[in-house]
Amino acid sequence: MIEIDDFITRAQILSMNGDTQGQKDQIIGELTRLRQRFLSRHNEYKVLLQSAISFFHNYSRVEETLAKSRERYAQLPNDLLNAETMLKELIAEKESILKLLKFTSGEGKELIRKIGDQFAESSVNCSVLKFLSKLEEHRLTGERTWSEREKALIRKIETCQIIIEKSQINRDLEMLMKEIETRRKNIGTSYELIQRDLMNFASISENLNV
Repeated sequence: MIEIDDFITRAQILSMNGDTQGQKDQIIGELTRLRQRFLSRHNEYKVLLQSAISFFHNYSRVEETLAKSRERYAQLPNDLLNAETMLKELIAEKESILKLLKFTSGEGKELIRKIGDQFAESSVNCSVLKFLSKLEEHRLTGERTWSEREKALIRKIETCQIIIEKSQINRDLEMLMKEIETRRKNIGTSYELIQRDLMNFASISENLNV
């Protein structure tokens, strides 16, 4: 673009040195149009480059986020509260990553369209298509892993709930047995008192008869 500007300047200088017989305007006009086309193409390439940078940046984010997600949910908690919390976090994270996957896939398809507009045939499109294929593989693998983790967490939550309910039932039974034992002792004591009173009454009756 600097050379084009230099040519335009030279043409203007030449016109000041004498009659160019109309060639000056023609030269300047052609160079100006060339400069405009160059600037337009330059802007198109700039937009294309920015799109490519954004796509590959988000692709890296997808892979990094998926790797962290697999590591985070590899080990299940042993208590109910942490299991319920992890399940909520897993569902929220799954939705977030799926949105990122969808957005990045859309970026890749748009990048392919832009490259196609600029170049009839390009090996870059083949590379982008490969990355789009990998994105789809990541989505399928991620959904399968998330589904397995969700089911495992739900089973863990149900198991924890059963254990808690069983412990509560055992405590209730223990309290009930203690209450029965207390009542049994109270009933036994009352029975002994009644027996003694009856014996005393019988003894008194015999004495009276004598």
